[in-house]
Amino acid sequence: MNPDSRVNGNYKLHLVLVEDDLYFMGSNGYPDHESVMRDMIPNANGTNVSLVPDVPYTQNFNFSVPALLTVENCRLIAFVQASDRSVLNAAKVELPDIIVRNVPRLAIVENNMQILEDDGDDKLNPGESANFTITIANDCLWLEGEDVLGTLSTTSPYVTITANQANYNQIAACESVANTSEPYQISVSPGAPPVADLEFELLITANLNSENPYEVVIPLSISMNLFQNHFPYAVTQPLGAGNAVIDLDGDGENEIVIGGEDFLLHVIALDGTEKTGFPFMAGDKIMGAPAIADIDNDGDLEVVFGARDGGIYVVQHDGSGEAIAMASSYLLATPSLTDFDNDGDLEIVAAGWGYDLLAVHHDGTPLAGFPKIIVGERMSTGVALADITGDGIDEILIGTRSDKLHVFNHLGVELAGFPLNVGASIKAPTTVTDLDGDNHLEILVGQDDGELWVISPSGEVLWIYDDNTASIRTAPAVADFDGDGTRETIFSALNGFLTVVDHNGVDLPGWPVFVGTDCNSSPVVADIDDDGIPEIFVGSDDELIHGYSIDGSALDIFPIHVNGAVTGTPTLADLDLDGNLELVVGTSAELAVVDIKSLGSCSEMWFTIRGDYRRTGAQLFGYVATEPSIKLPVSLSLAQNYPNPFNPNTKLDFEVPETAEVSLSIFDLRGHEIAQLLNSRFEPGAYSVTWSGRDMAEKPMETGIYFARLRSGGSEQVIKMMLLK
Repeated sequence: MNPDSRVNGNYKLHLVLVEDDLYFMGSNGYPDHESVMRDMIPNANGTNVSLVPDVPYTQNFNFSVPALLTVENCRLIAFVQASDRSVLNAAKVELPDIIVRNVPRLAIVENNMQILEDDGDDKLNPGESANFTITIANDCLWLEGEDVLGTLSTTSPYVTITANQANYNQIAACESVANTSEPYQISVSPGAPPVADLEFELLITANLNSENPYEVVIPLSISMNLFQNHFPYAVTQPLGAGNAVIDLDGDGENEIVIGGEDFLLHVIALDGTEKTGFPFMAGDKIMGAPAIADIDNDGDLEVVFGARDGGIYVVQHDGSGEAIAMASSYLLATPSLTDFDNDGDLEIVAAGWGYDLLAVHHDGTPLAGFPKIIVGERMSTGVALADITGDGIDEILIGTRSDKLHVFNHLGVELAGFPLNVGASIKAPTTVTDLDGDNHLEILVGQDDGELWVISPSGEVLWIYDDNTASIRTAPAVADFDGDGTRETIFSALNGFLTVVDHNGVDLPGWPVFVGTDCNSSPVVADIDDDGIPEIFVGSDDELIHGYSIDGSALDIFPIHVNGAVTGTPTLADLDLDGNLELVVGTSAELAVVDIKSLGSCSEMWFTIRGDYRRTGAQLFGYVATEPSIKLPVSLSLAQNYPNPFNPNTKLDFEVPETAEVSLSIFDLRGHEIAQLLNSRFEPGAYSVTWSGRDMAEKPMETGIYFARLRSGGSEQVIKMMLLK
């Protein structure tokens, strides 16, 4: 450079390598910056120079061109900066005009693994091996690469490379070659952690017998994780409160059904794509979970959800649908389904922000006595549906922001003892179950003072668990962890504490536990290791999914990091029908599917938001111990169901003579298993279980003959039953 008369003294000389046509997402959500700084030579501090007017100055720099950089889009910018950081002069030169290209320029452009002895998820896991194909490309206008050899190495203690070299032979400029016929081979130790980054280096050599031999070492990383292949599935807006995993269209494969704040009801297949006909667009944000059942008794499943525009939407399995009824204001929560009149089709119940409690038939026509206007009491949470009076017809239980728990019958008449003031706003859905195993139901209500209230069907307060710290905004889950016929209650609070109490409201040992931050996700339970003892799962706002044993200790593979706050409630289900459970949850940024990779069961458990896909908030399924007897059973026995014929519910009593694994399943006349009522370990004694006349997909069965089979060890008992509609 030739400094002019204004330049005299000490300055900074900066040399910057810039690449054009690169974009990144700006803070406003739009692509920004056509040029990106790739390197500062020799570094960001620049070079100290002393300049004299009209005296030429020369400075030499040595630098290398970063791998994968497109030379044709690059230029060097030099500028002189004064002490006040003002720029005195600047110049640029196009990189192709000065770069020497007497060697090849090789880089990895793609890598693929062919899993050997795969467990079905098409992903590398501990204990598996793989053929590793790496594609190498040569940059345009550079010298041809001859005798190109790749040598793979690793520092990971969990990886053994059984074939570490591949010959790529010649790679001309602008061409790429893959080692398809000579793949690298690797194996991962069975003792490797299921979540790990496996680090490799590929040494590429070429033209070793020429005047300009070439060598480059390129690092690459292979991520092992527990996410199902094709997931996570990215979304633009937060997903709703919960999801369902079900074969919606009857093609033999499960789908994930979930709504989001993008106004869309998504139905995602196992390959990570939307099913034909979806997504379905509602008129506003979908804040609650979808309910799923055959509501019109036509043999096909329907999806029912509420939206912020006040609509109750019914969507068919092919993606067609509409709002069949409208509330006076927002519907912010999950609707619930039941058959009030025992006619085979289902009614829909939803609570509105505009003080209206809606109950409509499957075609949208309201039930007599509805909508029920609860003057001045806004409702932002889902209802519970359960027969708490024992008359064979469900009641409707709903909490309001005016501190009250209401219970109505199917005619819209409030039951005696209600409404009950619980002392603080109710923004959490109610749960109904038999906590103490006495064949009488209890009502569980969380409120904004951090108290969990347990109430009898007559409105009597049985006990109150006082958290004294933060609001309970999520639905309690229930489970019988020790098989004693009583149920424990699991609930989360906004302050990040997860609590488990027994049927008397006493903390179990090891509880509560702190998940680390705010907890807006409802807990669910499933037996992921098939040991007969359920585990507990919940999400938190710090982008983590947590898993706990009943003693309060974290499960080995948890917590698992996802993208986005986990405000949705997980569902545990066998999504890919491989015998292992998957954990499916929506976040503010994605739909995540965690493949737990161990035999497990979620049958008869609180495995999804509100306990089941009808979203009733009631755990009435499962076995209940009958009156104790001094004389223990001497043989496995299954009594005739009663009533028989029945519609739609029937009760089955059975006796177990010794501690053993017991299963009870329902079969049709063709011998197809249509429902599994239980499959767990029982102590000697007498028990009962109720079948609702529905199959595993919650479809109501037709009139006909069905069989119940009780099995334990080498013994079995079978009875014939008649469903009569």
